[in-house]
Amino acid sequence: MKTILGAMIMGLLPMVLSLPSLAATILSAPLLLLVPAGVGNALAFGLRGALPHRLSKLQSLLIAYFTGTLLIILVFLLSERLSGARTGFLTLATPIYLLSVIGWLRLGEAYRLKAGERKRLMVVAAISLPLVALRYAYSISIFSDYPVTDLFQRSHFHGGAFEFARNFILNPFATDSYIPFQQLFLGMLMRLTGADPLDAEWVWPVAMAPIQIATLLCLIERLLPNRRTTLIALAIALAQFALSNPTNGSMAEMVAILLLSVLLPRRDRMMSGTASAVELLTVVPALLIGVALTKLPSGAASFLVIALVLVGNLTRRPLVAQIWPVLVLTAIALLFHRGALLFVALVVALSCGLSLLCIVRRHYCPSVVSRGVVLATIGVLSLLTAMCVKILVFSRGEGDIFGLWSLFDLVLTPITGKSLANVALDGDLAPGVGARVALFEAARTVSPLAVLLMLIGVFGMLSLSARRLGSGPSRLENAREIHLFADITLLFFGFILLILTGFPFIHRAAFLITLLASATLAILVCNASTMFNSYSRLSLSALSYMLVVMALPFLLLSERAEPYLWRALPVLLAMACVGVLAVVLALVWGRMRSLPLILAVTAAVAMEFAVSRSYFKSYAFHNQPPPANGALAAYDRTDLDTARRVLALSKERGVLVSDPKTMTIMRSRTGLYPLVSSSNLDTLSSDARRQLMAVLTTALSPSPLAQTCHRLVQIANSDASGLYNYGSIRLLSPAADGVTILTSLGYNNRLVPTYDPIVAARQRKEAKASIAHHLEPQAQAGDDIRPQFIILVNGSTVDWLTNRGGLNYFPVRRMLPNGLVAELKQKYPNGALVGETFLVGLECR
Repeated sequence: MKTILGAMIMGLLPMVLSLPSLAATILSAPLLLLVPAGVGNALAFGLRGALPHRLSKLQSLLIAYFTGTLLIILVFLLSERLSGARTGFLTLATPIYLLSVIGWLRLGEAYRLKAGERKRLMVVAAISLPLVALRYAYSISIFSDYPVTDLFQRSHFHGGAFEFARNFILNPFATDSYIPFQQLFLGMLMRLTGADPLDAEWVWPVAMAPIQIATLLCLIERLLPNRRTTLIALAIALAQFALSNPTNGSMAEMVAILLLSVLLPRRDRMMSGTASAVELLTVVPALLIGVALTKLPSGAASFLVIALVLVGNLTRRPLVAQIWPVLVLTAIALLFHRGALLFVALVVALSCGLSLLCIVRRHYCPSVVSRGVVLATIGVLSLLTAMCVKILVFSRGEGDIFGLWSLFDLVLTPITGKSLANVALDGDLAPGVGARVALFEAARTVSPLAVLLMLIGVFGMLSLSARRLGSGPSRLENAREIHLFADITLLFFGFILLILTGFPFIHRAAFLITLLASATLAILVCNASTMFNSYSRLSLSALSYMLVVMALPFLLLSERAEPYLWRALPVLLAMACVGVLAVVLALVWGRMRSLPLILAVTAAVAMEFAVSRSYFKSYAFHNQPPPANGALAAYDRTDLDTARRVLALSKERGVLVSDPKTMTIMRSRTGLYPLVSSSNLDTLSSDARRQLMAVLTTALSPSPLAQTCHRLVQIANSDASGLYNYGSIRLLSPAADGVTILTSLGYNNRLVPTYDPIVAARQRKEAKASIAHHLEPQAQAGDDIRPQFIILVNGSTVDWLTNRGGLNYFPVRRMLPNGLVAELKQKYPNGALVGETFLVGLECR
């Protein structure tokens, strides 16, 4: 308890001392975990002062963290929506911090570790820390160049964070279709410590790693029968999961994993049909509540969430203790990410599958059931093989390969209002639908070593007689693990089959497949002598596999993959050395040879993950050639310098005018508003693209300034940029609340606002009149409310106009043509060439 409070006090030091940005980020990082967990403890368990008896300490702590994180978001979101006379930032942040301290003081004793738990924690830390360092190396450091690291969609979070830190505006259009998680927490870091959010991208992946580790551990403990197998599975799982600063999608995945751990029984209890049925049936109303939360007005939704969290104090009653965790976790998952509906459905399917197989095994001979499960697995494998052949050989292009899209619409249309009949025109659906996309994503995610060993294990079980399992406690434990191996293997291949159907974005649930693969590998390693006759056979297999994994990508080296593989080579060589050493030790170390064998298998899995990520890295960058050195990112140090000049020129008030990528990068470093909004880095609607091209063509031509200003103001006053429309009204009319501003733009007041034709038709006019009333005093006082446009022209801008919308993901480094620079200087006398970018501020009446 003293350690926790000490860390919370240390986290306050960057707020009172002037520290370098990186030091401030490191010192304040513990608050990222401790403050939300404390808030969750205070509200969910604080009134009772005890943890739910059906949950482990770790599960309770994770539920407290996720509920606390959501509640903090809702507090600031409601302040943005309802508070016209700006509530001060510290007015909200101080009570949250104090409530967190109260939560830890109230529940600290409940989390106190016993001697055995402390020892177990040290073992988990010893396993996890090297893997965290390894994953940090091949996920972040080898492809980055401090402080530059790839942001991709995080660019929008950073822009919203600058906006929040500077003006206390939690712009709902910054994260578009998600609640403001990273936008808010990065903004609080900047506002409280003055740190650069880029430093958070280097520090927070490590700071948030304990949440990922704890979530995986909760599930694996419930899934596997003994602690030794659990620790092995944890190591293998960590070797396959990416390390990053979590987004809304990552949070939803972790909540879904935690939900699955709640639905499964404790290790020391058998699967109870009644208890499982109650918890599984609870998911149905939980989903209805979660969907309702996304449809209700923000105030009503927030009140319902708080009420749901407070019910955690009533978990002394057995029925409440059973259903409350399911209700609250499902609601949290759906609020963090819209794809969580799919995650929860698959979690329920997995839990039902495990429960059914367990119940059947209790009523019939386990060995006979396992043989039936193995035969069913072979049938699923045959169907999978046929599906892969059809996808790769007998189909051309993407489409309804298996004729299932009409069935998918029966689920998709009622929930989202979308139809796969229009998938070619839907920019949201197109990237994630279809069997080819699903096969590619599954191939990138699934461990080939796990598949290979599972196939060997499945066919080996056909010849494994009940006599070999024998009797006695140890043999019975081995038999239980082998039966579980058969069950998980069937579910593993069944889930892959489900993914290959091509349902929209179902491949995003592949993290569940990774967990199943980790569990089966752990069982195989623990039972190597039973399943493979000897440790030596498995050790030599692991060594041979590592050598193949290391050599094969370089033998099949493609021009696209080459630069990424060469960057990863030092890490791959280090993993290969660890793996070879482990295999040698496994072959010569007598009774303790299982330990290096575990290390060898973990190293092999980590290597294949690193090789796969490196080989297919070009896929994330649109197959474009990367720079020879420096970070693999959409920006570089030159862009950081340009952003500082832009911020100085704009005096923190301005509208960015350039190509979509440049506007996105400059906003991520300044918080200024783009003239036209885009998703990702450069994804625009056809209308917005046409408008932006027209205005840039005018801005770069020798046309009169009046004509350029007319076009700029015309677009600024349209709906081309929700970011600008919302933010400019908030700045110019502080007395107007967020709900009124959203209504004036035709949007509803949900937690994630959407355009609502009814609101636009009935309430928009009155909301605009209210905002105009608030603007009048400023106009009478003579305040300058004219927009200032910051025009940036660089190589990327010229390419975008020349290629009619095509953009290079990586920075374009070349000087502008002398003729173009001369024309721009003649048209904009106040403009200047800053490095390779022509920069000018233009005020338009």
